[in-house]
Amino acid sequence: MKPLRIVYLTVLLASLGLSSIFYYKYQLKGSVLAQYRNLSQVSNEVLKAITAELAQSKKDLEESLQEAARLNKTIASLEKEKTNFKGKVQALKKERERLRISIALLLEQKTVLEKKFHSLKELRKAIRITRIGQRHKRKLERIQKRLAKIEMLSAMDRAALKQGNQGYLVKNTQPTFRPTRITVELEPVNKWSYRRE
Repeated sequence: MKPLRIVYLTVLLASLGLSSIFYYKYQLKGSVLAQYRNLSQVSNEVLKAITAELAQSKKDLEESLQEAARLNKTIASLEKEKTNFKGKVQALKKERERLRISIALLLEQKTVLEKKFHSLKELRKAIRITRIGQRHKRKLERIQKRLAKIEMLSAMDRAALKQGNQGYLVKNTQPTFRPTRITVELEPVNKWSYRRE
């Protein structure tokens, strides 16, 4: 809007200047010269006002450009945040869908288990399976304890063997060997030839 004023004012000044020149040409009296001087003073004043307004317009334009640059930076940062949020939203939607599927599977398992445990036969069967699992667990623990004890004893035997017994069965009132239990099972040579009489 302000640049248009400047154009209008310059056109007005130019037309005033041209009209005054033509007017002076046709009238040669001193009053015309005085009017021309007044007109030039007025045009100088108008020119000063226009230049002041032009300077103000330039200042406003620079401020507007700075504000536009700041807003562009803000828009760019907001666009980046928007793309980040879009990615997060997509990830959350996928996670929500995965959770819905897992919830559906869990609900299905729950209904199957409820049906299973509402019948007495199925409940007894589940209890039996649990007890068997516990027995196997206890048995496994006992076996592991035995194996650890056997390993410890064999380590002690190896250490004693390294020291050696030097041919003695008893050394320093301690036996140098550990008695072992031997079981002997007898079977007939031929099972079928053995007859009861």
